Amino acid sequence: SEVVFTGIFSIEFILKVVAFGVWSGPDAYFRRYLNVLDCLVLAAFWFSVLNIGDAQGIQSLRLIRIIRLFVRVEAFARVRASYEGLCAAKGEIVAVIMLLILILLPFIGFSMQLFGGLYNDCNDPMAAGIEDCMGVFLAAPKGVSQ
Repeated sequence: SEVVFTGIFSIEFILKVVAFGVWSGPDAYFRRYLNVLDCLVLAAFWFSVLNIGDAQGIQSLRLIRIIRLFVRVEAFARVRASYEGLCAAKGEIVAVIMLLILILLPFIGFSMQLFGGLYNDCNDPMAAGIEDCMGVFLAAPKGVSQ
């Protein structure tokens, strides 16, 4: 599958370079920084497919693939608008999360007081009470000595 995606991205690169040009023209391929990033990601794909370089270097180049997702976000207007809306509303989102936490905290405390210790159980048959039970007791299967 990696070879297929590399081939698709290579065809996309070639079509864009043929359509827009490399350097000359107002819409030239390398005049936009996102296209330069695309080219770097494509190079990382090819390094990975052809196993060029050491394994550590290939692994670090694979991280560049994640950046391609952010490049694609720029391409889709709706996704970009949603992303910008989320970024603009981050203060309100944090406020709502804090409000939910403040509302839930009293119920958490009440539940701890109501049910705290109710479900304590010790599966150690040698323990006299819950105070003697330390950690989790694991019994050996029958016929197996410890």
